[in-house]
Amino acid sequence: MLTIVSYLAFFSVGSVTGLFSAVVPAIMAELHIPLAQAALVFSSMEAGSLIAVLGCGPLMDRFGKKRFLIAGCALVVLGAFLPLWGRSFAMLISGTVAEGMGMGLLSIGFNALVIDLNVNDPSRRLNTLNFFYSAGAFIGPSFVVASRFAGLEGFRPSLAFCAVVPLLLIPFLAKSRFPRPNPRPSSSGRSRRGLAAALRDPATLVGALGLFCYAGWEIGISSGLATYVEATGTTSFLATSAAFASAFWISLALGRIAGSLVVNAIGTRAFLGGSVAGGSIVALSWIIFPSAGMTMAAAVLLGLFAGGVYPTTMALVGGARPEATGSTTTVLSLGGSLGCFLLPPLFGAATDTWGTSALPRAILAACVSTGLVIILLFRVMAARGTNESARLRGRS
Repeated sequence: MLTIVSYLAFFSVGSVTGLFSAVVPAIMAELHIPLAQAALVFSSMEAGSLIAVLGCGPLMDRFGKKRFLIAGCALVVLGAFLPLWGRSFAMLISGTVAEGMGMGLLSIGFNALVIDLNVNDPSRRLNTLNFFYSAGAFIGPSFVVASRFAGLEGFRPSLAFCAVVPLLLIPFLAKSRFPRPNPRPSSSGRSRRGLAAALRDPATLVGALGLFCYAGWEIGISSGLATYVEATGTTSFLATSAAFASAFWISLALGRIAGSLVVNAIGTRAFLGGSVAGGSIVALSWIIFPSAGMTMAAAVLLGLFAGGVYPTTMALVGGARPEATGSTTTVLSLGGSLGCFLLPPLFGAATDTWGTSALPRAILAACVSTGLVIILLFRVMAARGTNESARLRGRS
C-alpha cells in the first residue's frame, strides 16, 4: 500500500510542476504583472524545496519519515489554497513557497521510503516512481482545461485540483506502518547516519556529481529544445516547438517505465552504461546531421535513454546505505538541483556565443561527463566494498 501511495504522491508533485508551467500567462493577466515578476513563482517554489530538503531530509533517518510525509502533503494543500484565501501576489508567493516545501519533503521522503521498502530491488521501483512524476508533469496542465469546463476562470481553481490527491493521502499515511531504518553500523565504527556522514561518504558525493552532470542532459533538452527548433527553422504546421518538447517529456516517461522493466534483467552497470552510451551516440549524430527529422529523433531517443539514469543512480547509491536513506537522498537530490540551477545559464551563454549548434554539443558534453562520473562511481563503490570486507576479516 505504501508503494502505491508513493506513486500517487509523485504524480501529484509532477502535476504541480506541470501546472505552474501552464498558468504563467493567466497569473500575468489576473494580477497585472510582467513576466519577470510572474517567474518568481518558480524561484520561490525552488527556495521552499531547498529549505525543506536541507532542514528535514537528514532528520527523517532519526525520527522516521511518516510525520514529514504527512507535513509535506499538508504543505502542498496549504500552498494550493493560500492564493484562494488572498488575491494578492504576496499570497501567491507564500503559497508557492509552501508548495515547494511540501514537494521537497515528498520528493526526499518517498524516494527514501521506496528504497526502504525495496532494499533488494530499489532500481525498478524508483524508475516506476519517477515515471509517475513525469506523467503528472505531462497531465498537470489539463487541470486548467478541467477548471474551465467546470466554469471556473483564472489560475486559482486549477491549483485546487492539485490539492485533492495530497489531501486524500494524509489519512492513509497516518494509518500506515512504516519500515524502520536498517541500523547497520559502519565497519570503521563511525555513525553512518546524518547529513555529515553522507557528506563523508565518497560514493554519495560521486553520485551527487553524477546527477549534477545528468541535470545538464535533461534540463538542457527541456529548456533549450523549443528555442533551438525555432531558431533553426525546423518547425512546421504539425512539428511545432511544443510538439518537440512534448516528444521529449513523453519519451522520458517511457524511458523510466522501460528502466523499471530492463534494469534487473541486464544489471545496473550495463543499464547505466548503455543509457549513457546511447545518449552520447544520439547527441553526436544530432551534431553531424542537424536536420528537422534528426532533431525530432534526438528529442525522442535522448528522452528514452535519459529516463532511467536519475532513479537508477539514486537507487544504486541510496540502496548501499539503507540505514540513512533520508540523508543520502538529500545529498543526491542537492547534486541534481545544483545542476538544474547552474547549467541552464551556462548553456544559454554558450548558445549566445556560438549559436544554436551549441545545444547538441552541450548535451553531448553532459552525456559524456555523466558516463565518466558513473564509471568513477562504480570504482568507488567497489573499493568501499573491498575495504569494508578487509576490515571485517581483520576484526574476526
